[in-house]
Amino acid sequence: NIPSLTKNLENYGKTVEDSKKAIELNPKNVKAHYRAAKAYSALGKHSEAIEMCESGLKNEPHNKAVQDELKTAKDRLEAQRVSSMCT
Repeated sequence: NIPSLTKNLENYGKTVEDSKKAIELNPKNVKAHYRAAKAYSALGKHSEAIEMCESGLKNEPHNKAVQDELKTAKDRLEAQRVSSMCT
């Protein structure tokens, strides 16, 4: 599984690319949405992570891992906004 292999190598940009290709092939692939979201978060792209989570949850609304990642990404985005307001 290419997305999980690149994730393990911490090549987050490649993980995003590979995950998006997997989503193109199968838009209901929630695991690919999740992996893309995790990679986006690692890159500090929390808005994109949120979009991936929300898209994945349309297919599997009760997926706990995706729900948790969505909450994490939202929390990080809010922290990022607060931090930028303070500087």
